[in-house]
Formats: sequence, C-alpha cells, structure tokens
Amino acid sequence: MTIHGKILAIFNLLGLVGLLCLTAMDFGKQQSWKYQNFRADLMAEKDPAPLKVLTPSGLPVDEKEKSEDGELLVELIGDPKEPTPTQTLKELFPQGQYVNTQVKEVERVKGLLDASLQPVANDKTKSLVLLCRYLTPLATTFEERQRLILIRSNLEDEGRAKALNTALRQAFRPALERMYTDKDLPPVAQVKDRKRPFEQSYLEAVFLQGGADKRPFVEKLLTVLPRPAGKKYAQAFADLGDMIKEEAFLQAVRNEPGKPFQEMFDAGYEEMLAAWSAS
Repeated sequence: MTIHGKILAIFNLLGLVGLLCLTAMDFGKQQSWKYQNFRADLMAEKDPAPLKVLTPSGLPVDEKEKSEDGELLVELIGDPKEPTPTQTLKELFPQGQYVNTQVKEVERVKGLLDASLQPVANDKTKSLVLLCRYLTPLATTFEERQRLILIRSNLEDEGRAKALNTALRQAFRPALERMYTDKDLPPVAQVKDRKRPFEQSYLEAVFLQGGADKRPFVEKLLTVLPRPAGKKYAQAFADLGDMIKEEAFLQAVRNEPGKPFQEMFDAGYEEMLAAWSAS
C-alpha cells in the first residue's frame, strides 16, 4: 500500500472513531431526553378517567397503570424491593422508604399513622388531639381547618380538657334559666327575638364562661345527647314547667329516667369525643 493509501486509511479510521463518539453522545443525549420526558409524563394528569390520573408525586395508582406506549409504569419506575433502587425511585423518595404505586404509599403512611396512634388508643382525648394534628394540614376549607385547631386547643393538655368538660357540664342550668326568662315575655316586637331554642341558649351559656372557643364541642354534644326514644329539646323544656332542673331535662332528652345528671353527662361527653374521632 502506498503512503497515500496509508494516510487515507488512517483518516478513515479517525473518521470512524469520531462517528462512533458522536453516535454514543447522541444516544446518551437521546436517553437523557427520553428519561426526562418519562419523568414529566409521570407528573402529568394524562387522563381524567377514574384510576388514570397520576398524582403530583408521579406514582401510578396501582400496578396495572400503563404508559402511553402500553408499558407497565411500575416496571419503568422500578421495584422498591431490589437491593439497588432505580434513579426514578431515588428522585421520587430522596429520604428512602421506596414504593412504586399510590396504593402502596397509602398503606405505608397508614401503617405509620396506626403505629403513632397505638400508644394512645385507649385515651379518646389524646387520640383525638393526635388525629387533629395530622388532619389540620390536609384541611380543604378554612372552616374545617379552624374546627380542627379549636379541637386541639381545647384538648391538648389535661388542664384545658378538664376546663372544657367543666364548661360544658355547668352550662346546662344557665341555658335553661335563660330560656325560662324568655318564656313568659310578652309577644311584642321588641322582645320577640329574645325567645330562643335550647341549642342557642346552651351555646350562649358556654360562651359566657370565657376561655377558648368551644363551638365545635357544643354542636357535637347537642347532636349526640338526644336518644331516639327521648324527647326533643323544646318538648323536654316545656315539660319542666316552673321547675328548672337540668337533671330532669337531660333524663327526658336521653330517655333515661332515674339516672343522675353527672352519669348522663359523662356518657354524652364520651359519645361526643368518639363521634369526633369517627368523623
């Protein structure tokens, strides 16, 4: 081979090496763009149909969710049980604790929540405070957020919880007395609006005791106190006649004749806490 042929062969070889390098660079960039596009697709809401909307976390709903190309998303994201997690899992969960579906993430968080509630499972007050602490950031309306904050502020320590119980218990007689004062007022325009139902009178009696706003507890207590066979608040009050006695009033409302006031109130108070925890 002549010297010119050797030079051309070297140039051809160098050109081939350069072409291979460009191919490798192009393939690497294409893979990078492909991955970024895949990550963007995970974050997008591609289909509003049920079980098709991906959350901002980028997780598919379950193991059956597929990409636009028909591939299972859990396979593209990676198996969290593998010793070495994929890049996608590391980016989605920089703190570890990898999962690849929303269902698994909900199960994981539920397990953490159940574990934190277990030590206070037998204490309705503490468990309710803990639930409100978890739910407050998830509130979707201002009213819901305020209600959760008020529940926490009234129950977060033993002193406040005791003050709440006392305020709710001691407000029964003043509430009935306020209604009794209104009962015999002449029906003229100036005083007609002063006649009020027991629910309003009780709320006012609790409010006048001061302290933190107790409205959520008043509303829930008034809901759980009546029994199906008991009388309505208005009828129970009317049956009292001229004798304002909170024990007889509550016995009529709960249909529990002969029971002492403290026992009936304590039962209603526990029912109220249970109702808040259930809701």
